[in-house]
Order: sequence, then C-alpha cells, then structure tokens
Amino acid sequence: MSSRDIVAKTLGHTTFRINKAFEGLSEEEMDMRPTPQAKTPREILEHLSECYTAYLAMCEGREHEWGNFQAPERSTFALKQLWTDLREKAVAKAANSDDEKHLQNALDYIALHDEYHVGQICLLRMQCEPEWDPYSIYQD
Repeated sequence: MSSRDIVAKTLGHTTFRINKAFEGLSEEEMDMRPTPQAKTPREILEHLSECYTAYLAMCEGREHEWGNFQAPERSTFALKQLWTDLREKAVAKAANSDDEKHLQNALDYIALHDEYHVGQICLLRMQCEPEWDPYSIYQD
C-alpha cells in the first residue's frame, strides 16, 4: 500500500469518527465545554475549518496566518457546512497527492488533529448523555 493510500484510508476513518461524534449533538451541547479549558463543539468546528484552510494554503505554498480565521456565520448549520466543505477539499487534496510533505501534513493537520477533538466531543457526549455509546464512533 502506498503512502497516499494509507493517508486516504486514515482520513476516511477519521471522517467517519468525527461525523459520528458530532451526530445528534443538541444546540445546547454545541456550546458546552467538557472542561473549562476545552473548546465547545461549535468552537471546534470553526477551529478545524481553520486547520483545513491552513493545510490547503500549505499545499499551495502559501503561509497561513493563524488566529485570523473567522467563519462568516456561526450557526450550527453554517459551521457544519463550512467545516464539511473545507474538510472535503483538504481530504481530496491529500488523497490525490504524491508529495510526502503534503501527506505528512494531512496526517498532522487533519487526521491526528481531528482525532484529538473527537475525544473532546466524546467526553462531552458521555457527560451530557450517559446512554450515548462512545464505541459508536468506530466502523465495523
């Protein structure tokens, strides 16, 4: 299996897990924090959108100015759409690249970083919804 195939497969698994973690979150939960230091799910969507924007900029040889990203709208629907669109572009860029630096950055800025935030969302879900199954984020 090539590096590109491994990255593409990893990104596919991460896509599934992050979508499952967000699936069914209530509006109230979108603005809750599992700890005072953690981001809310709403903030996570915006933050991940910035990470995908940074990844795409790197692939084009541009620098990303961290901290300047702001979603045009912060409603749950708008943020999920922005996040989905940017993530799809970033994943497609990685899945079609043979550049080892782009592939490594895809693992760092998309796969591994998304998984970190999946854990935060799962913790919040377990706190707010004791019946929620944290194993539901895994594919068979």
